[in-house]
Amino acid sequence: MTSDKLFQWLLLVYRWIDDNKQLLNTGLLLLIAVWLSFERGRLKDLVYQLRTLRQEVRAVQTEVESSPTSAGVPPGNDAGSVDAWDQIRNTWTNVRDRIERKIEQLDGRVRRKYENIARYNYANVIQQLHKDEELGEGARDALVKMNDLFLKFRRNPRRATKEEAERFNRMFDSASSELP
Repeated sequence: MTSDKLFQWLLLVYRWIDDNKQLLNTGLLLLIAVWLSFERGRLKDLVYQLRTLRQEVRAVQTEVESSPTSAGVPPGNDAGSVDAWDQIRNTWTNVRDRIERKIEQLDGRVRRKYENIARYNYANVIQQLHKDEELGEGARDALVKMNDLFLKFRRNPRRATKEEAERFNRMFDSASSELP
């Protein structure tokens, strides 16, 4: 190929590019828009994971702050209520973790609606799982009652009794089969 022909070919390519700038720019913008849309979806998933972790940390902090220790039981109170509270708290921690695992297993589009549901009270999360047909009525009812009992005793852990802890465990057994 002679330099004259090479020059003519380059001139032809340049004119084609010059004539089709608008088309090339539009195509490039379209590719950028598709890429940004994909990255936005990935970013939403990361924000959801971060929000979930933040809520879990807050829940653990709250539990630790409100958790009595047997050494801190005032005279006249028996350590049995502390043991009952510890049993309820440990069971609820297990339930809460399993609820979060169930949410993580959902499709990304379905999972996103759980991003903005507060985790200090799991009643709304449990109700949404039921609406999404991820929990049956029996499991939903048991989990909502467990949530209510946990919140009740979290405010005053010394009111927890051995009977309440056993009742809590029975509710856990009835709902456990629908959780991962």
